[in-house]
Amino acid sequence: MHATPLWYLWDGEAFHLVVNRDSPRHRFSVAAGRASICIESTDGDDLNFVTAEGPVSVSPLTREDRYRIWEHYRGSEHAHRVVDPGGHETKVALVLRPESWIPS
Repeated sequence: MHATPLWYLWDGEAFHLVVNRDSPRHRFSVAAGRASICIESTDGDDLNFVTAEGPVSVSPLTREDRYRIWEHYRGSEHAHRVVDPGGHETKVALVLRPESWIPS
C-alpha cells in the first residue's frame, strides 16, 4: 500500500489524479488495477473523512488535465506559471471510479 497527500478533481463520477510516471503510486495502481483515496473534510470544528475505492485507469497526462488541477487548487495565474513551461510529460493521469465508500 502507498498513501500520501494528493490533489484531485471530482467530476461526479470519478476522481482525476496526477502522479509521477513510474512512481510507487503509478506502479501500484497499474499492478492492482484498483486504487483508493481518503478525503478529509472540515466544517467548522467538525472533521470528517471518507475513503473511496475502485477500479483505476491510467493514461498519459495532457497539459489541459494538469492545468485544470493546478487551476482548481491555486488559481489560473499560478497554474499557467507552473504548467506552461511543460512537465506533464513526466506524469500520468489516474481516473478512479469508486465502487465503495467508507465514511468516518
